[in-house]
Amino acid sequence: MSRTWLLNLDAEVELAGGTSVDPYAALDRRPHLALALQELLGEDAVLRRDGKAAPGSQGRAWCPTPGALRELARRGIAPPRAPTLEVLRRVNHRAFSSALGPTLDDARFVTSLDEALEHLARPSPTGTWLLKRPLGFAGRGRALSPPLTDSVKRFVSACIESEAGLQIEPLHVRSLDASIHGFVSPKGSLAVGTPTVQEVGAQGAWQSTRRAAPGELLPNEVALLVHEAERVAAALVKEGYFGPFGIDAFRYDVGGRAFFQPRCEINARFTMGFGVGMGGSRPDRSTDEP
Repeated sequence: MSRTWLLNLDAEVELAGGTSVDPYAALDRRPHLALALQELLGEDAVLRRDGKAAPGSQGRAWCPTPGALRELARRGIAPPRAPTLEVLRRVNHRAFSSALGPTLDDARFVTSLDEALEHLARPSPTGTWLLKRPLGFAGRGRALSPPLTDSVKRFVSACIESEAGLQIEPLHVRSLDASIHGFVSPKGSLAVGTPTVQEVGAQGAWQSTRRAAPGELLPNEVALLVHEAERVAAALVKEGYFGPFGIDAFRYDVGGRAFFQPRCEINARFTMGFGVGMGGSRPDRSTDEP
């Protein structure tokens, strides 16, 4: 069966606002990303704004938001089975990751302006606080403090008012970025991929992913990644989610000692590194799976 992908790469905009957005806009801006996703796409087709869809093609979406599913159906492509918008929004929100427990000292998810300002008034152990929107992506939706400028205060207020919270954590200098990917079937079974190493820009935007070389990740780091993948998968199933997910992690140094943050992001959707990390284990390619 042929497959056709709708690469709605800015799906978090729809998740944050609850309304449909142009599903082609992100790929129009960055058409090279389709080439970067070759290991994910394989021989599958990519749906373009002015392109034609193969008759009877099975649809896949970067993130199966209602807007993406409607667009697939409008173009005559069978949409995949997918979780509801409420589930997608809930499991991609940073509050979901925070509820699994902290994995980085002095990190906190706040839900009120007073709580945020109180936390930001404390000195960061690294000298800088990193503030992240609950539904940010590709390095977007971030701010730094101090200084606690009026602009930063507006950012904090907007996050709390429009997305019900804000992630605040120390800004660490990373010595290695890593990730692990998995897939939860509608029946709750889990497939976990191979740990990967990522190249990430200064603002947090993805640049490339490759499988970790032997010994590049320490044994305890690999164990932590796998443990988090299993914990996250169980939590996703509990929330009613099924489909692909990725967990980002990083290594950092404090006082000459290396530490590992095994879960800094959860992406309950396909990711730029999913095809690399899953390799030949691709349950998403089954005709019975989304």
